Amino acid sequence: MKRILCLLVLIASGLPLSAKDRTWQDAVFLGTNASQVGAAAAMPIGTMVVAVPLSSQHYWFWANGLVYCLYFPGRLSGRVPNLTVNGQPKVSIEGRRVHVLDDDGKDWKLTIVGKVAPKE
Repeated sequence: MKRILCLLVLIASGLPLSAKDRTWQDAVFLGTNASQVGAAAAMPIGTMVVAVPLSSQHYWFWANGLVYCLYFPGRLSGRVPNLTVNGQPKVSIEGRRVHVLDDDGKDWKLTIVGKVAPKE
């Protein structure tokens, strides 16, 4: 029993150290658009196989003077970030990945598809 308790204390004390500090910055959420990929996934349900179309969501943000197009895969569960158009969520850009804090404070990881610079 003491070993288990000691192990749990060690694991719990190490969790905050493994969390990465992110540099959050303000952004403006511009909107979304959904697209069909053109493919389908076959899912067995009981004794049948059902084809489910695959779709993707693209989220548009303005941050650092650039417009970012971010990819978010469509999910069968229907869970998507809760964002308000023209709202100001916090984003953290790390290479090709962007972490977005939605209106509920949940952290979502999206992938950068493209960047658009303003015309000068």
